[in-house]
Amino acid sequence: MTETSVYDPPEDLADVSAEANCEADISILIREPKSTSTDTNTPSGAQWAGVKELGVELKGAGIRIYAETSASGVASFSAVPCGNYQVNLMQKQFKVENLSNRTIAVSSGRKLGSEFEIEVRRQLLTVEMLRLPTLYIAGAKAGMGKSVDADQDPYGHHWVKIYKDAFSARLERPMESYGWWPIEPASADKLWDGVKGSLNGFPIHSRFENRDPYHKNYFRDDKKLEEAFLPYVTNGCTADEYKNKLRAKAKSYAGISGGTWSWRGNGAGYHCKTFQTYLMRESYLWRRLGVGIGGWGWSANT
Repeated sequence: MTETSVYDPPEDLADVSAEANCEADISILIREPKSTSTDTNTPSGAQWAGVKELGVELKGAGIRIYAETSASGVASFSAVPCGNYQVNLMQKQFKVENLSNRTIAVSSGRKLGSEFEIEVRRQLLTVEMLRLPTLYIAGAKAGMGKSVDADQDPYGHHWVKIYKDAFSARLERPMESYGWWPIEPASADKLWDGVKGSLNGFPIHSRFENRDPYHKNYFRDDKKLEEAFLPYVTNGCTADEYKNKLRAKAKSYAGISGGTWSWRGNGAGYHCKTFQTYLMRESYLWRRLGVGIGGWGWSANT
């Protein structure tokens, strides 16, 4: 497995010379799982999806060739000189891991149009999931042994931040964020049936429909967070497609929940946690267990 970036070919490739007067047209299918599953190490199911708009570079002895995958996930190369090539994969707003072929061999015996397949695992760098621990529910202590700072919300919260690009993500400057909030007092006798709820608690807790009240309150390395992580993806979409899915599903949650916020024991009901899980499932995102923010912060489960 190789984390993809542009780097020098290994020594065994540097000495390879292309066969004289030998070339072939080849295609490379870049694929990832099609099914979705949250909070798991590997998405379940055996179906696959081609990854669109992903850059594929073939790097050999004095040769570098680049192509971008089509809507079906295929990168096509014409008249590739025969020889061995290192495969580099790259895509804006993603960390891409090559789980299959690090090198490919193009030889005189290869038929024109022959296809290679490479399986990848992608982490979306411009969407961030944050979770504050639930310490109290309706005044009752839920997290034994956990202390509550004066400036910390004892009831916890789960929400998502969306960044314009990787640069703004590094600076932690989100352009929007989403969470599900009660906009009426949620006393113990109202938890089951619920109270009125709204996206981002608008207009009671937030003045903006596309900004969670905690839009800029917590940074990813804040130890008050129970967890902060960058999701992995399925279904071969682009970064913009995942973000558009998140926005659409966040706005649809009012209909899913009937416009209520509720807590029905064992995590059931319509609240920030089920909201975040719903967004991840419906937007083809998943959490890789044991992986926190990918070098940007931490996870309590690492």
